[in-house]
Amino acid sequence: MTAVIWACGIILAVATIGTLYRLWKGPTLLDRVVSSDVLLTIIAAGICLLVFAYDRYIYLPILVVLSMIGFISSVTVARFASNAPVNAEIDRVTEVDQKDVEKNLETGSEEG
Repeated sequence: MTAVIWACGIILAVATIGTLYRLWKGPTLLDRVVSSDVLLTIIAAGICLLVFAYDRYIYLPILVVLSMIGFISSVTVARFASNAPVNAEIDRVTEVDQKDVEKNLETGSEEG
C-alpha cells in the first residue's frame, strides 16, 4: 500500500509542476485562473492522500473549506468572464485583415 501512496504523491507532484508552469506562463487571465483552480484541486487531493495514508480524519474540514473556496472562485470568475467583451479578439483579427487589404491595395498585389 505504501507504493501506491508514493506513486500518487509523485503523480500529484508532477501535476503541480505542470500547473505552476501554466500559472506562471499564462498567456491569458482565464488560463491563470483555471490553473489556480486546478492547483487548489491538487492540494485537496494531497490532503486526501494524507487522510488515507495516516488514517487521520481531522483534515476533512479543511477539505470541505478548500472545496468551497474552489467552487466559489470558479463560479465568480465564470460570472465575470461571461460579462467580458467576446468580440475583442475578433475585432483585433478584423483590424489586422483590414490593414492587409489596405496594404495589398496600395501595392497592387492580390494575395488570397
